[in-house]
Amino acid sequence: MQVIAPRYSRRRFLHMLGQGALQAGLPSALLADQPELVTISILHTTDLHGHILPTSDYSGRPDLGGLARCATQIRQWLSENPNAALIDIGDVYQGTEEGLATRGSVMIRLLNALAYDGWVVGNHDFDWGSGVLAEAARLSDMPVVSGNSRASLGEGEVIQLRPYFMKEIAGFRLAFVGLTTPGLASWLPPEDRRGFDVLDPIETLQRLMLEVAAQKPDAIIVAGHMGLTRRDDFANRIGALTRAFPQLTVCIGGHTHQNHPGEISNGVLYTQADHFGIHAGKIDLSFDRASRRLVNRSALTLEMNHTVALDPLVLHLAQPVIDDAARVLSQPMGVLIEPFGVASAFGTPSDIERLIGSAMRAALLRRGIEVDVVVHGLFDTRDPLPAGPKTIADAWTVLPYENQIVTLDLARDDLLALVRDLAGPRDIRNAMGIQPIIEGTARDPQVVDLRAADGSPLPDKPRYRVALNSYDAQSGGQRLL
Repeated sequence: MQVIAPRYSRRRFLHMLGQGALQAGLPSALLADQPELVTISILHTTDLHGHILPTSDYSGRPDLGGLARCATQIRQWLSENPNAALIDIGDVYQGTEEGLATRGSVMIRLLNALAYDGWVVGNHDFDWGSGVLAEAARLSDMPVVSGNSRASLGEGEVIQLRPYFMKEIAGFRLAFVGLTTPGLASWLPPEDRRGFDVLDPIETLQRLMLEVAAQKPDAIIVAGHMGLTRRDDFANRIGALTRAFPQLTVCIGGHTHQNHPGEISNGVLYTQADHFGIHAGKIDLSFDRASRRLVNRSALTLEMNHTVALDPLVLHLAQPVIDDAARVLSQPMGVLIEPFGVASAFGTPSDIERLIGSAMRAALLRRGIEVDVVVHGLFDTRDPLPAGPKTIADAWTVLPYENQIVTLDLARDDLLALVRDLAGPRDIRNAMGIQPIIEGTARDPQVVDLRAADGSPLPDKPRYRVALNSYDAQSGGQRLL
């Protein structure tokens, strides 16, 4: 039998190649099974803490992050895939002069302008009280979400929170459930969270998942202001959450200021976009159009360094606030004759700790309050303050978050118990105004007695007045109980 091969002109042959004619060698059944994929992107930021412009990371690397850079990257991602959602995972506005001067409103207005789909309540969003959070919620064009929060502030002061929100994208329904760290009560005094309680996130999800599932979402995303840690603690419950709810599509975290591009926790994809906008995050979910089945999920974070331009819209909208902040930050505070060091160990406070302690004493004395002891530590301050003129900007580098000063009147035995609690292996606090008598090792110091700061016997008093910040007064993260 003679086989006659078909003849094709060059033009026809190239046309067949362009139409995928080489696939003709594949089985027809296999060709029919090729899915039509729809990819939906979830873009996210977290722990911006009022940073519009670039800042430094905890290692001292400069010119990183800021919402203005994240906005540029977000626009780039949206141009590549408009099938997207955009969410912030909390701690939006507290931590900069821009945030302080506007009580957070500048950040909420910028999220509105960038068309965020929602933001999660973080613990620092309460630092100026529940009334400020209520106003931020009123300003928000987007949902403010926290499924494990319960607010009852009374008439005229309502925090409009939603436990979750749904968004339909390219024909697929995505459910976003918000959670706030349950550690809130251990950090903020009752007056700052008046009428507001944060409930257990696992128990909350057990109730919410039935309601969410009834709406038949194609994906369920938990956006939680808590982070993935080696072991769960009172404030971070990601391990327990992903074990209890393996059906979650993605868990987006925050709070711990860590960068997690993407990893699997108990079968759930987990990702977290660092802090201060130093990284921006993107999740891609790919669905089969016909079966609606999720066929792939991936996550990444990108560093917002000098290669990413500042978004002109963000700069335009925020420029008056940025200019006002620059004027405030440049105001002189004094001249430092010698460098102030940061070397600190329990029982030997650093120069900067003693500076903070002196400032707390002075603030109380102006109100006619004398104290015997001041308790404070360092907040991620790794570099000494160099000698020379100092401005308000230098104060922000020492203490970037506001705290109130609280005083306690303690009997001697209670004071001794408090000082013993300060001697943790990490996150050191020092008691200034007294001298602890320590036995044991530097890794395991044992406080056996207290003396006056000059080493003389501690004066015998029925009560000793102790000043500490409101965070430590609420147990210092469940350490000072």
